[in-house]
Amino acid sequence: QLVLLAVAAAAAYDPEGSYAVGDYCTHGGKLHKCNTPIPSGEAWNAEHWTETTVAAELLEQKQSPNTYQLAPVDGFSAVGYYFKTKDGVVTILSLLGGSEPFTGTNKQVATLPEEFRPKSLMYVPGLCLTSGKEYVGSSVAIFPDGRITNVCYTSNSLQNLAISCSFVAEK
Repeated sequence: QLVLLAVAAAAAYDPEGSYAVGDYCTHGGKLHKCNTPIPSGEAWNAEHWTETTVAAELLEQKQSPNTYQLAPVDGFSAVGYYFKTKDGVVTILSLLGGSEPFTGTNKQVATLPEEFRPKSLMYVPGLCLTSGKEYVGSSVAIFPDGRITNVCYTSNSLQNLAISCSFVAEK
């Protein structure tokens, strides 16, 4: 809906105006989207704009965001993915496993890139599978510096850690 409002508000290109990437204007009877910042006025430069349509912008908004795989650390491997929507909500759906069973709490299992990190330390539900094939509820700590650690209080060795959560990214 926001895209539709922005497109509807698109005015004719103003050579005295400034534009940010993603702004819309009309020029030559066609809709254009800014692809290069224009901090101060300039004559029309087609290289700074991409011709588009209302339908194309709505379709782009509905498409799924790019998905990425967690970056596991210290012998862990990851199955699953994480992604960030255009409004900054990060979703993680992943299963991390160790090549060897691990014990203890606060063991770092993965790292998130800077643009996918939370604003503050957060704890989310997790599920651990012990080496004895028992499921144990746990928490997962996601730090503002991108570290992801398990918070599973059990004396058993752990084999896998499942994470499923959503939060707003810092950037």
